[in-house]
Amino acid sequence: MNQANAMNDIKLNDVMLTMDIADTMRHSRLLVERELNADMRDQEMIDKVRSIYESQGIEVTDEIIEEAVAAIRDKRFAYRQAPSGLRTRLWHIYVKRGRWIKKVGVWFAAVLAAWGIHYGVVTIPQTKELNYQITQINQGIVDAKSGVSVQSERLARIRALLKGEKRQYPVTLQDTADGIRRDVVSDLQKAEGLLASAAEFSQKADLKPGNFVEKKKPASDRLQQQQSLLEKANNKITVAEEQILLLQRLDQVPQELKQLREHIKSVSAVPAATALSDDYYDEGFAALRSRDGQKIQKAIGKMKALLATIQSEYSLRVVSQPGQPSGVWRSPDANSNARNYYLIVEAITPEGERLSVPVVSEEDGKTRNAAMWGVR
Repeated sequence: MNQANAMNDIKLNDVMLTMDIADTMRHSRLLVERELNADMRDQEMIDKVRSIYESQGIEVTDEIIEEAVAAIRDKRFAYRQAPSGLRTRLWHIYVKRGRWIKKVGVWFAAVLAAWGIHYGVVTIPQTKELNYQITQINQGIVDAKSGVSVQSERLARIRALLKGEKRQYPVTLQDTADGIRRDVVSDLQKAEGLLASAAEFSQKADLKPGNFVEKKKPASDRLQQQQSLLEKANNKITVAEEQILLLQRLDQVPQELKQLREHIKSVSAVPAATALSDDYYDEGFAALRSRDGQKIQKAIGKMKALLATIQSEYSLRVVSQPGQPSGVWRSPDANSNARNYYLIVEAITPEGERLSVPVVSEEDGKTRNAAMWGVR
């Protein structure tokens, strides 16, 4: 067994030496040039190789040198490039895996980071905004549909009140009462038509991310039209409601106007306030004669506001605000050569609230409510 191993070692050494000689011959410019440029005899090649190795203290046999020369001529030890193809490319990729795996890892990390930033900065806010819009429109659709029912119930309730209002009014107020009834009937009829139109725009609240782009505009347009109709119907019903309330106490209005005017005159020491109360009183009775319930309410409201102002405690303070003058010069129309100086004042309560109070103009004698006015 040992002898066989020794023989294998000798053969291996010969092969290795042969390969070394072939490599030496390839890298020796002189030998290569001579071998390429002339048809050198094998013996000359053998002698030259032997001299190279003898100079290095290595003894080689003629057989090994001849084998090396033959190997060079047969290109046994020459590098042969692998044929190109899918298999070769795959082997190249595998051999260089350490290099491209690192690059792919860096690229993947960069893509992942960019995706994370985009998701946090763009996708999440967009998703929240989308869900918010979907919720708003769906809820609006539900509320509008419910609004039609609520307003219809209000309309039915006012109609029932009108039907049950059969009291007798004084002769002086009968025309006004009839006019208010006609106004209420007209407002309710208009509101009923508006509600019927609004009901036609009802729709399903089925918007979701999958159909939002397609359904958003038509759903929003229908909702806006429905909401607009509902708002108009609500206004008509509200006016009718106020008119019914006025009708229920219509016989008390003349007495209320008289009591308010007398109360203002009893507590006011300012002629302008008394004159203003007379104006509001006349407005109220004119509205009664013209059967205008809204103007009646407005006249009563003005008198109540005037009384509240008169009963309020306030002090006059010269205006001192940016862009607002504290005084002005004016020339009266009656005498353009004269010049009057007015301090601009306002009425302030102890709590700091600004009041609108009745003021008589010395230029035209008219009484007006004013939050700021001039005092000569």
